[in-house]
Amino acid sequence: MESTCLTIAALVAAAAAMPVAQAQVWGAEIVLLESPGVPSNVGLSNGGTWVTPDGVVHAVWMEQDAEREGDLRHQIYAAEVLGEIVTQPPRVIVPYLESYPGRPDTGAKWPALAGDGVGGLHLVWHDYRVDGIQNVEIYTKARPAGEAWDAAPEADLRLTTTDHPQTKGDNGYLPTLRRAPSGELRVAWFDFRFDGDNAEIMSKARPAGGEWDTRAGDAADERLTENGGNSEYPDLVFGSDGAAHVVFSDNDSGIYRVYHSWLAVGGGAWSAPEAISPEGVVARAPALAAGEGGAVLCAWEDGREGAARIYTALLDGPGGEWGDAVPVSPAGVAAAGPALAAIPGGTLLIAWSDRRLGFFDDVVWCQASADGSWDGSGARDERVSTGLRATAPELHGAWDGRVVALWRDRGADAAGDVWMRVRSAPMTRVTSTPPLRRTRVAFGAPRPNPFNPRVVLPLELSVAGLVRVGIYDLSGRRVRRLWSGRRAAGTHHLLWDGRDDSGRASPSGSYFARLESSGQEAEAQCMLILLK
Repeated sequence: MESTCLTIAALVAAAAAMPVAQAQVWGAEIVLLESPGVPSNVGLSNGGTWVTPDGVVHAVWMEQDAEREGDLRHQIYAAEVLGEIVTQPPRVIVPYLESYPGRPDTGAKWPALAGDGVGGLHLVWHDYRVDGIQNVEIYTKARPAGEAWDAAPEADLRLTTTDHPQTKGDNGYLPTLRRAPSGELRVAWFDFRFDGDNAEIMSKARPAGGEWDTRAGDAADERLTENGGNSEYPDLVFGSDGAAHVVFSDNDSGIYRVYHSWLAVGGGAWSAPEAISPEGVVARAPALAAGEGGAVLCAWEDGREGAARIYTALLDGPGGEWGDAVPVSPAGVAAAGPALAAIPGGTLLIAWSDRRLGFFDDVVWCQASADGSWDGSGARDERVSTGLRATAPELHGAWDGRVVALWRDRGADAAGDVWMRVRSAPMTRVTSTPPLRRTRVAFGAPRPNPFNPRVVLPLELSVAGLVRVGIYDLSGRRVRRLWSGRRAAGTHHLLWDGRDDSGRASPSGSYFARLESSGQEAEAQCMLILLK
């Protein structure tokens, strides 16, 4: 009898009364660049990764490895990952040139990414290359879809200038970049141009289809804060309704608190900053993610209980009210560096590092919520880093439901290396993602199915590319990697002998075969029945 993956899945679902598998699991840890003794850093921009429509994960970070006159300066690196394979090795995309001025420990720092919706990427960072008064400026560059980053200085666009010699010209730090549903690009940063000791929050936008305003001085930039305190470390997000939101920490009241300001679609002015965290409680390092219906989630480091915990609050929409702050990380374990992400379907995720496993042990954890509830006991926390020297996580929620975590790990190298791990998309019995181009990946009908102990899986690829095929159980755990490598376009056949990666025979039950290809964004899954 002829059968397909769909009909097999439909038949066995009723017979076995199996629940639909929705589990997401973390894949293998990937070290992006091992550079012994060279400081590597991520974590503050909340924009170090992006997933393009072809399914490729892009990562950027900074390395202090450009030697000049015996001292080290920073450069920005990029790498590309498909599945668990680094398909594009790390390379410098913003170098430190001998012609640049500046003191030691300068260079290009704290990069952030945003996509253009069709496979291209935009990058922002802060940079010390300007001569004279050692200005720290915000720069940007773009990488069109299908092309490589241009590392030449001519490809870099300077977004900020200064006309404030009384503050020695120090300008912008730590930019964060986001793309609005309309296609507008917006960057936010903190800036010392008005006061050399206390920064203000600044922003500027590039309209969809337009250009950045690069007029000299202050006219091209929007100032969100104006007080006697220090405003720092902003994060930026666009709500699903298109409104822009910025959060930051500010000590104008004598102690750092978290504040929020927002800008309506087409609005001319940002709202007056509103405190989110309570008075008299140290609160810093805020992060944002967009929920459904214009809602916005904020998380921050909060000191109300002594050792910092990660707290979060939800805004019900522009002009609305912030809900009660609730803890996410366990008490008494010194949590730091929250990062947020959202994936299609409304699930929100929070990552951070804490020391629950030991006073000197830092581990990255993550918690997901599909209904807006959080558990501060630790029971729902997923361990992301397997080592004990992991800090400064960043999260990105991809269009295909995957979640990418990036962090700094000092387990193998005290100077730190950059590590990545990807949380799989929700599993379903048969799924397919709409392709960017008119291309196709699919499983043919497995022969036989049910089987014992061997089954042949036909693969249909309309374009050549890197292919990864694995067998998973219903919990989402990978049982066997069948193939990982390049395949030409056409029909291919893979054999699974019913054994796992260790060579042990798998028990009777239902399994999923999952196919991913770099030739297009689509994935395919198919149910297999092993009967003994």
